[in-house]
Amino acid sequence: MFNRFRMLIVGGVFLAFSLLAGCGTPTPVATPTPVSLTDPKEALAALRSYQVRAAIDVHPRPETGLDKAHMEVEVDAVNAPQRARRTTIRGLRSMAKPSERRKTADVLKLIQVNGDLYISTGTTWLKTPAQNDPEQGFLDPSKLVPDPSLLHLKETDVVVNQVHTDHYTFSDPKALAYMGPEEQDAVTQVQGDVWVARDGGYIVRYRAHVEGQGFRFDFSPQPFAGSVDVTYDVYGANEPLQIERPNMALGEQPQDKEEKPLVLDGFDNKPFPLPEDAKVVLGTHQVAIFDTRLTPEEVAHFYAQALEEYGWTPVEDGANASGGQQKLWQKGTYQLRLHIIPGKKPDEPTHVTVGVSRK
Repeated sequence: MFNRFRMLIVGGVFLAFSLLAGCGTPTPVATPTPVSLTDPKEALAALRSYQVRAAIDVHPRPETGLDKAHMEVEVDAVNAPQRARRTTIRGLRSMAKPSERRKTADVLKLIQVNGDLYISTGTTWLKTPAQNDPEQGFLDPSKLVPDPSLLHLKETDVVVNQVHTDHYTFSDPKALAYMGPEEQDAVTQVQGDVWVARDGGYIVRYRAHVEGQGFRFDFSPQPFAGSVDVTYDVYGANEPLQIERPNMALGEQPQDKEEKPLVLDGFDNKPFPLPEDAKVVLGTHQVAIFDTRLTPEEVAHFYAQALEEYGWTPVEDGANASGGQQKLWQKGTYQLRLHIIPGKKPDEPTHVTVGVSRK
């Protein structure tokens, strides 16, 4: 189902999962009761603060010979008076390819305060500019409830996580908006529940059990049959919450791109092209963050040539929230988004963030 936790929160860009297509016959779906709800993303953004606890469990069928996988995400969020996020992702190793597990960090921590993002996979923190992009994948509330007409109202005024909610159910694969249409076609059964706050309209709890024939994750080279469970809970709405910058000394975790080539999805297991002087801050199969002394214009020119050689097609150009450039490329079912951020001072390097995901 969710091939990846679609991108690291690079200043609010959260990793998310995408499911790849397989085959299966969807379970017949009953006609839902018409439901009118507040936009769940706007409702969550209206809170001064909140905490999210989410997880994904993958259960391949025994005959596949694949191990179970578990990943969980904790997000502490402050929207006002200033925007800040503290995120911890656990279980990355179980989602990685078997050959990559030994060198894959199991825990990733991120702290965003205003325009700065701090990243750690151990005891050392690295600093990079934040992008302030919205949550993606199943951390995006609008993807949890994409269409209220697909919900059935089951019961009203139910207390969940100390909040009065209305309880809805769903069984239509179209309600799984964090999956694409082809991925939804691979689903054979869905059992879902959503609890929505009566005061505020935000999602308080979400549960989905999904069965299908074509799940695909990094740890399996081929699509496989099995089930996936997604859980999502919101706590502490509008309660006092403080998020501070790391109090430990900032340091660098050098990565030698000669000895350990950076390999991103969509590049046919070939090294990702980097400028000669690139200092890699973070590298995974979906995300690369690095600094370079090239100007933003030189970086854009470098990738216009390099990505074309790898078969990527430019789709979109624009500006990002940090005053830099944002570019989008496409190759088959893959999308590559490039953020190029100029240094805040003349002597500071250009910061580059690359994220690869499936459409």
